[in-house]
Amino acid sequence: MKLFDDFDNSERVFRPAFFVEQEFDYLNISGKEEFCEIRARIEGWFSHYPSEHAKEFRSRFRSQNDYDHYSAYFELFLHELLRKMGCKIVVHSKANPYSDKKPDFLVKSAKGCEFYLEAVIATAESKEEFGKKVARNKVYDRLNSIKSEDFSIGMELEGYPNSQPPEKKIVRFLEEKLRLIRYETLFTRFKNHGYEAMPRWLCDYDGWRIKFFPIPKEQRGKMGVRPLKIRHEAAVLADDVSPLKKAILKKATRYGSFDLPYIVGVNTLSISTDDIDIQQALFGMEVYDAKWWSEEITSKDLNGVWIHKSGPRNTRVSGVLFTKNMLPTNLSKIDEMFLYHNPWASKKYTCDLTRLRQANLSEAGRMELKIGEKASRILGYQ
Repeated sequence: MKLFDDFDNSERVFRPAFFVEQEFDYLNISGKEEFCEIRARIEGWFSHYPSEHAKEFRSRFRSQNDYDHYSAYFELFLHELLRKMGCKIVVHSKANPYSDKKPDFLVKSAKGCEFYLEAVIATAESKEEFGKKVARNKVYDRLNSIKSEDFSIGMELEGYPNSQPPEKKIVRFLEEKLRLIRYETLFTRFKNHGYEAMPRWLCDYDGWRIKFFPIPKEQRGKMGVRPLKIRHEAAVLADDVSPLKKAILKKATRYGSFDLPYIVGVNTLSISTDDIDIQQALFGMEVYDAKWWSEEITSKDLNGVWIHKSGPRNTRVSGVLFTKNMLPTNLSKIDEMFLYHNPWASKKYTCDLTRLRQANLSEAGRMELKIGEKASRILGYQ
C-alpha cells in the first residue's frame, strides 16, 4: 500500500498549484523534482507504519481537508522520529480501561521506559474553516483565467463567504471594470503614487467583502502570467497563544488518568508563534520578562495550561513537544523542535525525547535550556 499514486511523467504537472487544489492533491500530482523527493521521503516513512493501521492512516493523509492532511503528516513524522531513536511504537493502544479513546502512540524505549504520545496541530482556524477556504479559492482560480494585456489584479479582503460565491458573475464584474479604464492614465498615477492611487471596485457577497484594484503591468502586453498579483487580508490582532492552549487542553484530559508519562506533540501552523507565546500558553500571560531564559517568573495572570490561580493543573501531561509550521514541503522546520517539561507533572518524563532540545523550570523559577540533538540528524538527513 502506498500513500501516493503512480502517475506517468506525461500525466504529472509542472505548473504552480491552483488555489482550489488541496495540499495532498498537488503533492500527489506535481512532477517538480522537489515534490518527487518529498513523496519518496514520505513513502519511506509510511513503509515503516504498522500495516494493520495503514489503511485508516492513508485515508486521513489523502484527505480533501488540509487540516486532516497536516495532522496525519505530523503523526507520521513523529512515528518515524521515534523509530529512528530505536523505539517500538504501538499505534492506538488503549490507555485507560474506563475509556474507549486511544492515544496515537504507546512508545516503548530500548532503555526500558514507556510513555504515551498524542499529536495535534494548533491553528487559529478550525477544521471547518479549513474547509471553507475552498469557496474563496474557487474564485481566485477563476480570476486567474482573466486575460488582460495591460493590468494585473489586486484585492483587499474582509470576512469569509458563508456560501459559494458566483465566480462567473464576479469575473464578469471585474472584466467590465477593466475595460473602462485607460492604461496610460493609471500607469502614470501608479508610478507616482503607488497602489493607494488606484481605483477600488467593491464587490460584496454573503459575508465576504472584496475591493478590487488594477495594477498596471510594467511590460504592457505581456501574457502568460497569472493576473491575480496581490491579496491583502484585513488586519486582525495576532493571537498565537489561544490556539496553542486550545490544542493542548483538547488532549490534556481526553484519555483520563495515565499509568505512564504522557507527552503532547504540538505542531503550530502559525509562522509568527515564538517562544514567549509557548511559555504564556503553558504558564500564563506575562509569565516572563523579555529575557525569559534568565529571568524569574513575573506572572500577573496565572491562566496557563499547567498553572492557574488555584495552583497546578493538567498534571497528567508530563511535557509538550513543540514544533512550528512543519509541513511536508517544509522539512527545515524539524530542527525547531523543543520539549517543555511540566514541573508539576504527576509522572516525570525521562525517556528518548530528552535527546532533543529541552526546557525545564528550575526550583528558583528560572527557565533552563538544554541543547540537544537535531531531529534531522536523528532521521539521517544531515
